[in-house]
Order: sequence, then C-alpha cells, then structure tokens
Amino acid sequence: MTISKEQWKGIQNTLGDLYCQVKFTLPSGEVISVMKSFISENKTALIVWIDDTRCEAWGWKEHDEYRPLTELVWRRKTYKPGASIIRRASKTRDGQRWLKQKENAYVHEVVEYRVCYFSTAALLVSQYRKIDGLELLTPLSEVMKDAG
Repeated sequence: MTISKEQWKGIQNTLGDLYCQVKFTLPSGEVISVMKSFISENKTALIVWIDDTRCEAWGWKEHDEYRPLTELVWRRKTYKPGASIIRRASKTRDGQRWLKQKENAYVHEVVEYRVCYFSTAALLVSQYRKIDGLELLTPLSEVMKDAG
C-alpha cells in the first residue's frame, strides 16, 4: 500500500515532535526506523536506523562495510578535500594558472558520502517520497493524529 499525500503530511508533523518514532519497511525487507533525538547539547536531528542498527562506515563507498541501501534512506553530503589548497592558490596569478592545469584537476574533486541524520522532517519526507514500495509500519492512528 502506497503512502498518501495526507499520510506524508502526518508523518512530517509527527517527526516534528520531540521524542517521536516512525517505522517503514522497504520492499527488500529492511525495517527503517526514524527517531528524533539530541545529537548535541541543544541540537536535535532525525536519526535513521536500518534494522535497529547503524554504522557511520555504511555511508562511505570507499569503505569495506559500505551498504548501497544508505543511498536511499540516508542524507547525501559532499565535501572538497582540496578546498583549502584552492583558496590559497587562487589568491595569486601563478596559483590560478596552476589550478587550471590538467594534472592538478584532482584538487577540484568532490567526495560524496551519506550521513544517518536529517535536520528537518521536510527534508526526510521529500527524499522518502521517491522510494518505490516504501510502506509505513507505524500505526496510522499515531501518524495521523498530528495531520491537520
């Protein structure tokens, strides 16, 4: 059963509350749990658990423990390892010339990885809406109480 637009609105409202939990199942059988909790002293986030476990290494393609499933259910992040080199080199004319050379293209590379948390419920819902075959495990009565 697909999740309706009203149900997604209810899920988003439920995930906006503190200490909430919503569970989904994927067609492959994994259970995805989303819980809001503190990630620092005064900052909350929606933490995504896969079968009630998580490992930061799952989000890195270069790592042995990489799980392709994280591309569906975790948030995408990127960074440029060479950003500080680019900033320093672009301040001089020789540095700008050096940055344009083909053999130095590695400095412009972008590394992509996945993190197991979302800062807002809207971000999570917009990503999860695109997953085919995603089913809601949490009782509808819990999710729809806040839709309105």
